[in-house]
Amino acid sequence: MRYLFLVLLFVQLSHASCSFRVINYSLYPVRVMVGFYGGESGFLVVNSTSAKSITIKNENDCLSYDMDGSGVAYVDLTGGKKSLGGWRYDRQNGMIRAKGISVMGNDFVIGISQDGKRITLVNNYNPAPDVFQVQIKPSQFRDSKKSGSSN
Repeated sequence: MRYLFLVLLFVQLSHASCSFRVINYSLYPVRVMVGFYGGESGFLVVNSTSAKSITIKNENDCLSYDMDGSGVAYVDLTGGKKSLGGWRYDRQNGMIRAKGISVMGNDFVIGISQDGKRITLVNNYNPAPDVFQVQIKPSQFRDSKKSGSSN
């Protein structure tokens, strides 16, 4: 009986949790899917110039990685046909790396909101095992419709 109790206690304690926090400094609302590849996930709608969090329990923490070294926690822009970009833990560089349209700088990439607007997705160089925090900033580049480009 004691053995069963200890096993159950260990199983309960072995579950970690990760708080996914999205800070949106841009002028556009975003919808994101957060979670663990092959595991639990959830959705957040983060209005412009606001922040939201959701905590997901899992056997992994925010900085866990799979056998090939890729992070298992993620935040992806979603909603609409135009959304593009997200973040994933980069174990090799010890950071939460933004993914999207590459630009000259290594600190950020360009993402696309659900409304088709360009936004800046910023790398997080100080990740924590219990908080997967990401930032969205206004784009430093013009949207193609505003600039008259035919792209």
